[in-house]
Amino acid sequence: MTIRTTARAAGPFPDSAASLPFAFKVFRSSDMLVTSADPLGAPTVLVNGVDYRVTLNADQETTPGGVVTLLTATPAGHTVTVTTAMPALQPLDLQNQGGFNPEVVEDAFDRLTVLVQQLGAGTLGSAAPGTFSLPAPEANMVLGWAPDGSSLTNIDPCALGCAGGGGGGGGDGALSRAAFYAVRTAPAYESVAAGERVLPLNSQLLSSGGGGWSGSAYTVPRSGMYQIAFRVTAQRGPSSAAWSYFVARLKVNGVTQLEGSCESTLSSPTSDALFFGSYGEGTLSLTAGDTLELAVMSEVGCEVLAGSQNRSTGISIVELWGAPNAFAAAKATPATTALSVGEADVAFDSTLVSQGAGTWSGTEFTVAKAGTYQVAFTVTAERAASSTTWGYLTGFVYVNGVKQLTGSCGSAAPGSAASALFKGSSGSGMLQLSVGDKVKIRAQTDSACNVIAGSSGRSTRVSLVEVADPGASLSVVQNTPAYVAIAPGEATVGLDDLRSNIGGGAWSGSAYTVPKSGLYMVAFRVTAQRSSRTAPWMYFSAYVAVNGVSQIHGGCEATSSGSAAAFLFAAASGGAVLRLAAGDSLALKVQSSTDCEIIAGTGGRSTGLTLVELPDTGGGGGGGGSGVTTASNLGAGQGTFAAKVGNDLRFKSLVAGPNVTLSSNGDSITIGATGGGGGGVPVAFSVVKTSPASTYVPAT
Repeated sequence: MTIRTTARAAGPFPDSAASLPFAFKVFRSSDMLVTSADPLGAPTVLVNGVDYRVTLNADQETTPGGVVTLLTATPAGHTVTVTTAMPALQPLDLQNQGGFNPEVVEDAFDRLTVLVQQLGAGTLGSAAPGTFSLPAPEANMVLGWAPDGSSLTNIDPCALGCAGGGGGGGGDGALSRAAFYAVRTAPAYESVAAGERVLPLNSQLLSSGGGGWSGSAYTVPRSGMYQIAFRVTAQRGPSSAAWSYFVARLKVNGVTQLEGSCESTLSSPTSDALFFGSYGEGTLSLTAGDTLELAVMSEVGCEVLAGSQNRSTGISIVELWGAPNAFAAAKATPATTALSVGEADVAFDSTLVSQGAGTWSGTEFTVAKAGTYQVAFTVTAERAASSTTWGYLTGFVYVNGVKQLTGSCGSAAPGSAASALFKGSSGSGMLQLSVGDKVKIRAQTDSACNVIAGSSGRSTRVSLVEVADPGASLSVVQNTPAYVAIAPGEATVGLDDLRSNIGGGAWSGSAYTVPKSGLYMVAFRVTAQRSSRTAPWMYFSAYVAVNGVSQIHGGCEATSSGSAAAFLFAAASGGAVLRLAAGDSLALKVQSSTDCEIIAGTGGRSTGLTLVELPDTGGGGGGGGSGVTTASNLGAGQGTFAAKVGNDLRFKSLVAGPNVTLSSNGDSITIGATGGGGGGVPVAFSVVKTSPASTYVPAT
């Protein structure tokens, strides 16, 4: 019998259907392919005999088809499609001088027709469904298969790692992601007057993908989305001065766009040394040529610190390729919102970035695309009543009503009623989010306070950004025990609850071994409480060490001694982008001036470490490109290569100083020196003191 229909699928059937009829010829029930698709079209292959059974009509010639009966309920909102995935085989064996049965030959032709129909539907010899939903169009993206090969998705071409090809008009070759990390190493202490000041950073730890650095300002090489992390650590200047306000700021073209955690303590005994550390992170949409500066705002004069191992003050910038799903919002109005004792949602009324899928209700973000997201926030508040003792303020990230990330937690002892107090909690971390997840920011306080927008409208802020095509990633927290005693000095933090580990990195319980070289975005948080209620707690900080050397410091908390009844907490959060090598070992460490207890917090969210690998090079232009991504300086001495911007390899110029001449030919540059003054080049020597920070010299 001939096959008189081109149909090779039945459905989609709604979730209420349990009996699914079809009317196309089938040779065996095992040839059937039944799939269920979620509301976004993501398919799942059902299993014959487990999820469904097939009843074929007895005569497939005159009444082709049959019925699929579902054995398990279809999830709400899902649909079911019935088709075939018959193997591309030819089972007919005609013997020489054997009998000729026209029906057998016709079946063979029917099988060929079915295979052609399956080929058109995309189910030829495959257990995968043959129809796919196309994702929503996104600018600067290409269509490709998802990593598991089950669906189509938008892919950032810069993450494909393609160099320029042959022919055509000359492409840019592979593109290096813009990444920058600079810190202050000298001077060890720098006095900063009351008010706001832009801070210079003298040591570049990472610079790739273009972008210029003047010593105090970074110039954005390309328009796009960027993740920024920054921190400033300072100590009180005059020992008798009350220090009530200190905050780090990230400025774009001279305008504050991000603020870090805001610290505030009351006046304390002159013998107590106070430190403050302000940390912030967020997502910004930047334009090529924008300038970024790190600034500090302090109510009184203070001293900005380079810190131990020179990582206490710095800025980290990394480009987020393509057009990732991104959202950022801030509190703009009203200027203050009352926050009662306990925990409550934080509302953000001013949308700063809204790109891709997802919806925002004012207090809650609904995820529309599953993936890896970097979430960052800052919540800043002022004390409601001048006579109220304020113990702590902490911000949290909740997902579907469950706490997932905790921000820095500052705690001050009681002081005079005349002193105004501010507190700010900042935090960040990587989360694996699913479609429909509800993300919100909440804050907890032990005393009535007012959440503030701040003078720049950036004091209370949230951002979520998708990390497109992430590589290796890790998320681990402390869950048990609830409290871990830490002696004065430095200690490694053990984290027992491994939430996710993708890409082959090894976690030992206290250290992560990097599986492959590349750029990694790292974020961490450590929360502690004072062990003894009578002990003054002078200093607490956390940092990430790579191969035993500190690379990222978190916010530094310091409180003066208070009454024995005052219960003090401290929490340090931090983050930055690092270039790591395969085999590097990362550990989370803390340093405290007195006994304390590291706390796991509710659900194990108060102390943890996250990192995610960012693809470092990606697709460039089309034909003719050389695929050149960078240049290198060979040998010892001062290098001449500066940066690659687009197709332009930029090198430093050689300038002749006094008594120096420069001459060149096609292959080399000759530097000549002539005598000056007393004849010959004078011997010069310069040396500075870097450690220890102080040396006792007795009176003479």
